[in-house]
Amino acid sequence: MSAGRWARLKSLFNVADDLSQGGRHRFIDAVSDPSIAAELKRLLDRGDDLSGSFLEGRSWIFGPPVDEPATRSLTRGEVVNGRFEISQFLGAGGMGEVYEAFDTEVNERIALKTLRPDVATLPGLTGSLRKELQIARRISHPNVCRSFDLNRTKTPDGVQTVFITMELLEGRTLAEVVHERPYPVEEALPIVRQLLSGLGAAHHCGIIHRDFKSGNIMLVSEANGGTRAVITDFGLARDAATARADAGTLSAPGAMVGTPAYMSPEQLQGLPLTLSADIYAIGVVIFEMLTGRLPFEGSTPLAIALKRLRTDAPSPREFLPGLPAHWNTTIMACLDREPNRRPRDTEEIGRMLLGEQVIRRRWSRRGIAGGAAAAGIAATLTYIAREQRTVNPEAERSFKRAEEFAKGRALEDLKSGLQEYESALRLEPEYAEALAGMADTYSSMVNFGFMSPMEGLDRARAAAAKAVEIKPRMARGHGSLGYVISMDVRRWLSAEPHFRRAVELNAKEPTVRRAYGAHLGRLGRFNEAIAQVKMGLNEDPFFLPLNHQLAAEYFRARRFEEFHAQSLEVVRLQPRDGQSHLALARSFEWRREFEQALRSLTEAEKFGQTMMALCQRGCIAAWRGNLPVGRDTAERLESYWKKNSFSAFQLAILWFLSGQSGRATAVLKAGFDRQDSTILAAPTSPYFDGLKNDPEFREFSQTLGLNG
Repeated sequence: MSAGRWARLKSLFNVADDLSQGGRHRFIDAVSDPSIAAELKRLLDRGDDLSGSFLEGRSWIFGPPVDEPATRSLTRGEVVNGRFEISQFLGAGGMGEVYEAFDTEVNERIALKTLRPDVATLPGLTGSLRKELQIARRISHPNVCRSFDLNRTKTPDGVQTVFITMELLEGRTLAEVVHERPYPVEEALPIVRQLLSGLGAAHHCGIIHRDFKSGNIMLVSEANGGTRAVITDFGLARDAATARADAGTLSAPGAMVGTPAYMSPEQLQGLPLTLSADIYAIGVVIFEMLTGRLPFEGSTPLAIALKRLRTDAPSPREFLPGLPAHWNTTIMACLDREPNRRPRDTEEIGRMLLGEQVIRRRWSRRGIAGGAAAAGIAATLTYIAREQRTVNPEAERSFKRAEEFAKGRALEDLKSGLQEYESALRLEPEYAEALAGMADTYSSMVNFGFMSPMEGLDRARAAAAKAVEIKPRMARGHGSLGYVISMDVRRWLSAEPHFRRAVELNAKEPTVRRAYGAHLGRLGRFNEAIAQVKMGLNEDPFFLPLNHQLAAEYFRARRFEEFHAQSLEVVRLQPRDGQSHLALARSFEWRREFEQALRSLTEAEKFGQTMMALCQRGCIAAWRGNLPVGRDTAERLESYWKKNSFSAFQLAILWFLSGQSGRATAVLKAGFDRQDSTILAAPTSPYFDGLKNDPEFREFSQTLGLNG
């Protein structure tokens, strides 16, 4: 898979992973590329996530992209070491690849895990793979994935690499099943007992899994009709005698070992671990199985960590009132913040779930406040202090006022928003959220033609860059920077990595979803654009810019009935917004309901959209066959455009509808020279479908970096 396709797949995965099962199906159906849609479905069906743990703590599905199939370690049909015939490539991760293979020696299908060829020669990685095998082979239990052997082979280019062979599991992950529906207690019990048995077997061997979670549990259908729960992925497992969460502190951002949603407080702090860390994790899994949610949820690993360090876990009865008391007691005991107060072992958990034993609270002599624990907390609080500063209350009030003003689309609203952001920043010069909001507002003023691109984008870029510098893990800062770049006619194609980073940091930021959706739409990735905007609307259904963006993306996607319905919706949401009436007028125009379109333009004029309404009136005249009126309007607007901020894109539309395609492309090219970001919408606009094969228009598209 190419780097570009890999990046696109990862971006889609990040969006879909937040959805319900039904939402995932609709999202996959909306993906335009069938091969990417199929791969996305396969990955989601597995239930893996981006914080998994193959080798360096990352899921073995995702990692730096393998450029092309030819660069993989192994190819389909290849026979490795004269014994293992490769059936298919299953996935790639941070450092490894996994294949399905047929073991001709024993006539059995197996899984084969190897290092990626581009990292196979790096020091220490072979040892990591060997360590994983050594640990996994110490456990022999039907509820633990079997690992067989370590082998060496040479890749086609002569690089020697190692691989381990293991049991091939076919089924679904527990995470996927729970996403569809929680388990009733009577159905959960046999699964939980298997998990306790498998995890107990690992503990009896002195092994801490360190990444026990629903995504690392496979549910395999047995021949007798039953289900076997199998614990997988021992890439982070360690011997209990020496286990530490290596570099797993919050003072080393991004280096946490494990999956934050399942990690115990001591694991989050980088403290020495005992088997009790896995006891905590299985408490999380049981909680998830019964309630369909996690005990601690948040938009970022830091948010999850803070909740876990500061507060006790909620009772599962808050979400499942009918849960038997002994189940509730057991789960709460597993989730105790103090390791020495949790059940001693998996056997005790099993007895508690059956109501046969009540846990006796045990207190350590020093508790969690002593020695190394205090050092771990200090490191955590140091990191938190950098990320969460106390803001001057008056600055915060100005910021909140600015956010409300910035939601508008009128010039006065945006100006008021900028004034409030500036007030906040005078009091708090390093107020990253205010800087990001200011960047978005400058970008919006450019986008709506209220400010020249050269002036507005420079200011927006400076504010966004400073926001990212101050808070490098703030999603909105990266989103604002992506938004600015996406409007730079010379750099716009490089914006997507910034949007992807923003979504990775916070998948629930509506402003990022809006800007990312607009960018994807301009790239012609219509279904992805619509999906991004809808993700934002899931978080803030009444955010007017998002609702406008959804209308715009429906129009770009040629889904005109949905465009019309959404245009009616934006007017319903904000009947005093001129942009809303312009959208509805455009919708009526494409339905050839011209009189209704003109009435909507009259409403738009009442709320300050005089020049845009004039432009659309000229378009309607041209649609009706009155080309002289269209051309006369275009002449007037072009004179205005040469001295003022006005959309080159809209002017080009009017020239084209008036039968002057040459004038249309000339305006678009001039718009490029003026750095007018509105021209970026031209290559994918339905208005210019008839110009796609025009040499001048193709040349213009190539100027934007497109294939023309």
